[in-house]
Parts: sequence; structure tokens; C-alpha cells
Amino acid sequence: MEKDDMLKSYYWVGSECVIEGVLYYYSTASKILRSYDLKERCWKRVKGEIGLSGTTRARTVTYDKKVVVFLEKDIDRNKVELWCAEIKLERDEQGEICARLDWCGCVFEGHSRLMNCLVLKV
Repeated sequence: MEKDDMLKSYYWVGSECVIEGVLYYYSTASKILRSYDLKERCWKRVKGEIGLSGTTRARTVTYDKKVVVFLEKDIDRNKVELWCAEIKLERDEQGEICARLDWCGCVFEGHSRLMNCLVLKV
């Protein structure tokens, strides 16, 4: 667990989402999903292996009570792959948040950069 100072960190700003009062973001540096519980006022590592490696940038959004992470992977100097990972969240017997990867796949390959994400239901 990390204390409140991490809440002020610029590393996660712009790539977070909130589900049922818990803030989530995916850290490309440590390759883990983190949660910040407003009641406990601390960051925690979300349990579970979600296997999202080799990425340079990530954006986290909420969709249908799931965390969706959009990831950018550099293929070469001029080409990237954009990946999408759907992560289901559950609490275990001790109340800890656990992640399960529901789906992950490449959704775009080409000359682009991941900037911001917005989820729309149509």
C-alpha cells in the first residue's frame, strides 16, 4: 500500500477510471493495475495476472462495470499497434480486488498514437 502522496502523482493523471468509488489505472512502468480506495485513502496493486507487457502508453476507461485498458505498442519507429484489454473485477473473501482478463486483442495497426479514450454506447 502507498499513502496519499501517490494520489498527487502526475503518472496516472489522464489515464484513470472510477468504478463503484474506486479509482483504477494501469501502470505501463510496473505492468500492473492499481486501485485507489477513497475510504482507505491508499493505492493497492490489484490481484491477478493480466499479462499486458511490451506497452509504452496506456489509457484506462470504464465500460459495463469493467476496466478497459487501451495500450500502445511500438512496432518500429513509424508503426504502432493499439491493443484493447477488457478486465473484470471481483472481490475475494478478504475483500481484496482481483482482476481477470476477459478479452485482449490488437484493434489497430499503423501510424497513430494513443492520446485519449472515450467510451460511447450506441
